[in-house]
Amino acid sequence: MTTTDPSAPREKKPLSDRRPDQYTWLYKPVRTYFKIFFALFGGISAYGKENVPETGGAIIAANHASFSDPPVLATILKRPLRFFTKAELFDVPVFGAGCRLLGAFPVNRGSADRTAIRNALGVLENGELLVIFPEGNRGDGVSFGQPEKGIGLIALKAGVPIVPAYIDGTAKQLPKGRSIPRRAHLTVRFGQPIDPAAYAGKGGHERLAPDIMAVIEKLREEHRAATKR
Repeated sequence: MTTTDPSAPREKKPLSDRRPDQYTWLYKPVRTYFKIFFALFGGISAYGKENVPETGGAIIAANHASFSDPPVLATILKRPLRFFTKAELFDVPVFGAGCRLLGAFPVNRGSADRTAIRNALGVLENGELLVIFPEGNRGDGVSFGQPEKGIGLIALKAGVPIVPAYIDGTAKQLPKGRSIPRRAHLTVRFGQPIDPAAYAGKGGHERLAPDIMAVIEKLREEHRAATKR
């Protein structure tokens, strides 16, 4: 049986590759492009942006039904965002390099990717905004998938607030399996930040992920009620 020396130094998390809220040379023009794109294809309404911290590390947790979801969030928020992106895309020439310049870092889906978790913690400890889609994969835009537990683990380890967000309309504009977008008005609603400290203790990260999705579902109901008026 082996024991761990409590006096031994802990493994250091990787530092982020940029200063907090620093735009890369590619992020800003791509963001401008999508601003024009979304304006031409139906526009975006955003509510509750004041719930997103102006400084410091935080997680934006949103539903995921379309490839449009990341650029929608990047378009409406002034602070630059960091993203998980499936590792296979980084092997695509040019595109992979572009993903890194836009703030993405690779994750191997379907497994406990410790490197991706360490990178996420480094980003948050550096005071940046990290977008996580708790469902992991894109859904059908009708129902929500089961959340993965990783978001709770990352939030608890980093000790940063989690801002839930509901994105509506992207599944109509660019649904799964479609490459040509349609016109559709998009809406994003941000909820009150969730403090992960309330979930400290054994099994806390397992309770946190479903609770985040429950808040996102509540935001969806608020949106539906508002659009019926």
